[in-house]
Amino acid sequence: MLKTLPGIDRPAICAVLPTRNGQVYALDLGANADCTPEHLVQFAIMARPWCARWRARKIPPSACSTSAPRKSRATRCEAAGELLRQCPINFHGNVEGDDIYKGTTDIVVCDGFAGNVALKTSEGLAKMLGDFLKEEFTRTWYTRLLALFAWPVIRRFRRRVDHRRYNGAALLGLRGIVVKSHGSADRLAFATALGRAASEASHGLIERIGEEVARLNALAPGLAPPSPVSISISPPPAERRQPDVRSNHRHRRLPAREVLTNKDLENLVETNDEWIVSRTGIRERHIAADDQFTSDLALEACRNALAAAGRKPEDVDLIVLATSTPDMVFPSSACLLQAKLGVKRGAAFDVQAVCSGFVYALGTAELFIRSGRHRCGLVVGAEVFSRILDWKDRGTCVLFGDGAGAVVLEASDTPGVLSSHLHADGSYASILNVPGQVCGGKVQGDPTLKMDGGAVFKLAYACSRRARARRSPPTAARWPTSTPIFPTRPTYASSPTWRRSWGFPNPSAS
Repeated sequence: MLKTLPGIDRPAICAVLPTRNGQVYALDLGANADCTPEHLVQFAIMARPWCARWRARKIPPSACSTSAPRKSRATRCEAAGELLRQCPINFHGNVEGDDIYKGTTDIVVCDGFAGNVALKTSEGLAKMLGDFLKEEFTRTWYTRLLALFAWPVIRRFRRRVDHRRYNGAALLGLRGIVVKSHGSADRLAFATALGRAASEASHGLIERIGEEVARLNALAPGLAPPSPVSISISPPPAERRQPDVRSNHRHRRLPAREVLTNKDLENLVETNDEWIVSRTGIRERHIAADDQFTSDLALEACRNALAAAGRKPEDVDLIVLATSTPDMVFPSSACLLQAKLGVKRGAAFDVQAVCSGFVYALGTAELFIRSGRHRCGLVVGAEVFSRILDWKDRGTCVLFGDGAGAVVLEASDTPGVLSSHLHADGSYASILNVPGQVCGGKVQGDPTLKMDGGAVFKLAYACSRRARARRSPPTAARWPTSTPIFPTRPTYASSPTWRRSWGFPNPSAS
């Protein structure tokens, strides 16, 4: 999935429309039905490099904004005009729909509703004019004779208004080249769209847009688009803070039933404290009580996270809960958590991605909030793995326990989530799974966790290196040197090679 460029909140569809003096570059034409003034400013910034590339002109392109009859849209248009006047942009002014085709400006920005209406109206009008000409010149033998003499003029006119020669609307603002073509496009129209895509790729359009956004940030930092998402994470209570935790920027909830130490495990399986610590770094794990479920552990973590963020349950409009051990088949544990919190609105759903579940939940919630449809989200990771463990298998029972952690995710002007990179490969399902299932009210297969520890470790190590190398250049440039990275405890303790590749000290020295 392509993400937006740094500093861009929403991508926009940009296409070329014919005008009296040539062409106008209009956006957005349908990707965003409702836009803020800041979004319109971003559209103008993104269109400048695209317009300059296709016009091949030295004079900076001028921009204007257009309004629709609705009062709210007109107000947003006026606010966008004020912002554009403050930007280092050659702002022409606000226009009405009938001014677009006069050719007095190079770029027109508007919301997707008004833009899509303008686009469809242009295409329909061009086809109607062509049909009218054909009807008039074929009405009698005399008009047919005139058509022979006027044919060069008619051909040039039809060429100028032929929408096929303007096919290929660019989706600007993404970290990749995307060109949208009409579903009914013929060979000529599709060739035009392919030509635009090839030209954008060869002339570095994405880099040009990134440079334009960076230039605006440098010249007018107060007008720079806000960074979309930040995280508010609560600290754990002091009495629950464990020595191996280096950051207090989150909240976790540990079950109250019991702490299972390595010494306790010596009575259950053939192992010892030295063997476990040397391979995993783990000395103890928490086990939930029989009447404690995933949503119960998540509830306490969420309450503390909300308190630390200064938010109340009624502020929450999104809950994404990562778990592989839900309370029941359905409803989701997120919905049960929503009810226990007293939240009455927004979305609530589970994400099942095992060890990477919380990362998946965080990346999913980030996109929801970045879209602008949600404002305050709870991202939760909660598990009661003790209920699916084989306590005679020392390769798994020493690694897992029960607990929950939660963060509050909100839109903010301060950078928080710079980027997320999610990957999966189902061909490795055999090295970590729970092969049992319910059928006819009975458990079929083995309902306990199975893992090939060596294979999982090698795969995790290789994936972590690839993930580090795949960070996109804009994100890597913004990645602070002090950014905290939280590996799993077994990975951190048992792999000197992994620690060296990421610049971590030895556990004994930390």
